[in-house]
Amino acid sequence: EEETSVEYQRDDDFYDDGDGPSTRRTRRITEYARQRNVFYTDSLLLCAVLNKRSGRRDLRLPFAFALPPRLPTSMIDPFSSGRSWCRVQYKVEILLEEFAGPGAGGGWFSGSNNFLHAIPFNLYNPPPHPSRHFPVDIPPKSEVVNVCCCFGQGLVTIAAHLPSGFQASGSAINVGFEIVNNSEVDAESIVLRAKESLSWTAESQRQSREHVLAENRIPARDIPGLMKRNSSKEAKESTTKLIP
Repeated sequence: EEETSVEYQRDDDFYDDGDGPSTRRTRRITEYARQRNVFYTDSLLLCAVLNKRSGRRDLRLPFAFALPPRLPTSMIDPFSSGRSWCRVQYKVEILLEEFAGPGAGGGWFSGSNNFLHAIPFNLYNPPPHPSRHFPVDIPPKSEVVNVCCCFGQGLVTIAAHLPSGFQASGSAINVGFEIVNNSEVDAESIVLRAKESLSWTAESQRQSREHVLAENRIPARDIPGLMKRNSSKEAKESTTKLIP
């Protein structure tokens, strides 16, 4: 199942009677939207009473479930704060149910005819086969370099590529990039960032969050060809950045 919570604010109009004439005022109220979605469930009957008088039972122990492939991985936002959060969790529930059924009275368990025990577990998907590891190429993109917001000083063009679109946590990523500085301004540095982006909803309320997981900053002086008006050649550099 997946669970989400979004903290949000709304304006609330009210009338302040006080000691004088009634006055309409507005106050800011904090609300919490919560939502739960069970996207997969399966049941297995472990014990069935075949005949109440004879006491015969059909008992199945141990038991096993066959999970479908590529379910969402267990996760919880490690950077959550306040009352806005999201998570995907799994659990196995074992229900011991009295034969007489709920509401029959004289149950085995105090306060209820049934006993429920939940066992949480983490689910992860195996890494994809190497045949699915295709390279990722980000096509060149040009940006106008402005001075004082409106005086154009030329263009800077950048392109990048990754050896694979799949990356494992804790592994090194080799990021290749090409830059052409065709402007009147010297570049100061090249910054590579790996970001985690999360977005979720609860009762039509939306929340998003972005975190920088790793960053690699390369001074421009260490890369030849990034000085101003360098339209005749490209600066090429391959660097390594770790994903925590």
